[in-house]
This record gives sequence, structure tokens and C-alpha cells, in this order.
Amino acid sequence: MPHSSNDIIVTMQPQKEEPPVMQCKDKFLLQSFAGSPRTTAKDINLEIFNKKSENYIEDCKLKLIYICSTSSATACKGGV
Repeated sequence: MPHSSNDIIVTMQPQKEEPPVMQCKDKFLLQSFAGSPRTTAKDINLEIFNKKSENYIEDCKLKLIYICSTSSATACKGGV
């Protein structure tokens, strides 16, 4: 539904190297489209998000910011 919200889970691949002092330039690309009321999860595939498809795709880039929890503050300040 337009202007509704949903929770999502994102699983990142491990980084090859730890970013210095938790700085990074990682981004997520979110893509969405308005399906018909009859669209089911089985109907959604990579072809829908192909730039050459007839679907109107909405893109949004989210910049990633690392935030340290209080229990890992030492590791976030450069410690291991």
C-alpha cells in the first residue's frame, strides 16, 4: 500500500577488510514497483526490475552508517 511501512531484514556479505574507524561508503539500492492486486510473491523475479522492462521502477539509494553499541564501544574506537 502506498505510504505504508514494512520491516525488512538485510544480510550483508562479510567485508574483506575492516573499515578504518568504522568509516565506510557502503550503500543499499532499494527498488520497488507497483504490482497489480493479483501480483503474488511467485510473480516477482529479477526480470521485473530489468531497466528495459515495461514496469515503472522506483530506485532509492540508502547510505550505510555504522553505529556502535555500548557493549562494543572499544572495538569501534579501533580496538579489537
